[in-house]
Amino acid sequence: MPTRKRDREGSTGKKILIRVLCVIFSIFAAWFLNYFFVAEVESRFGIYSSTAIIILLISQLVVLYVLTQLILFKKLTRAEIVLLSAAYVLSVISVLFMRNSAVDERGIFSLGSDFIHRPFSLNPISFVFDAVSDHTSILVSILNILLFLPLKPILAANKLHSKWWLILTVFAAVELIQHVLNAGSFDLGDIVLYFAGYLAGC
Repeated sequence: MPTRKRDREGSTGKKILIRVLCVIFSIFAAWFLNYFFVAEVESRFGIYSSTAIIILLISQLVVLYVLTQLILFKKLTRAEIVLLSAAYVLSVISVLFMRNSAVDERGIFSLGSDFIHRPFSLNPISFVFDAVSDHTSILVSILNILLFLPLKPILAANKLHSKWWLILTVFAAVELIQHVLNAGSFDLGDIVLYFAGYLAGC
């Protein structure tokens, strides 16, 4: 019995050490990725708010840590799934609503006083026309798809099963809130891209 107890304590100590080393690795890897790759993508996507950038950096760290746990232990604990889900939700919020640098000065709810006067785009393939007129918008369209690619796996990991129409309703609400907050305009084409990402994640 004492031998088994020592073995369990040794195994627990080893797991703690591995997790600490994974945290250290994730910090350096997140910094490296952010410095050489992600920062460029953020600027292309128009993310200039320091608040959003910090959230995305922390989210990268969490994702890297969870991936190392999955590789080493072949499964995730409930706490790691919750941590990953929170990082994903915060990343989506920061990309969609907090990318404007004015967020740092005035806050997220002080941006959109003139939303009534801004037009809605109800063209479901507006991204095609955007790509023809401005090739850099192709990257934005790809990122809009990638943003919701993990949504289905995240929902499944949390044992949540949503109907397709509910997902579309949430995407429409996201676009409407973006429009009201002046964090973007209401674009039906963006909803199509979001849903394409969600379907790809399925």
